[in-house]
Amino acid sequence: RIKAFGAALLVALIAVAAPLLAVGPPVPASPSNYVVDLAGVIDDGVEARTNTLLRELEERTTAQVVVLTLPTLEGESLEAFSLDLAHNRWKLGQKGKDNGVLLTLAMQERKYRVEVGYGLEGVLPDSLVGSLGRQVLVPAFRAGDFGGGIAAMAGELATRVAADSGVTLSAAPPVAVRRSGRST
Repeated sequence: RIKAFGAALLVALIAVAAPLLAVGPPVPASPSNYVVDLAGVIDDGVEARTNTLLRELEERTTAQVVVLTLPTLEGESLEAFSLDLAHNRWKLGQKGKDNGVLLTLAMQERKYRVEVGYGLEGVLPDSLVGSLGRQVLVPAFRAGDFGGGIAAMAGELATRVAADSGVTLSAAPPVAVRRSGRST
């Protein structure tokens, strides 16, 4: 009995301590704004316009879309990192609605992931999000327009969520992606 109790106690302690010991890129305890550009790849003007658009989205629909850029994942799985950050640490979206979206980009690994809360899966199904990534992010990134691609992707996500709520966002689309590789 004592051995079984000790083993159960050890398992419980590991389960509680594991998230605290998780290795991965450092991020703030909560997002400071809708765009958290830790990789420094988004121009200040583009970031400001994207923050304005995503703020309006939340004010008018209660849905939250947050963008996080990281220099590197530091060996962490993008899927596990994004899921944990969106649902457990930052708790994006409104409680009971689960209407948050996290767009995570790891620049060194050249990976991105869109984590969609259950409350928005009907509006942003995996197939649509995958298509948007291939049509919006990938071409912009290939052209070297990281900020423009990220802002355009955030704009696509926000516009679709707003339209589903019967809302038209008054904030201008954050940027247009041009072939020259620069944001406008």
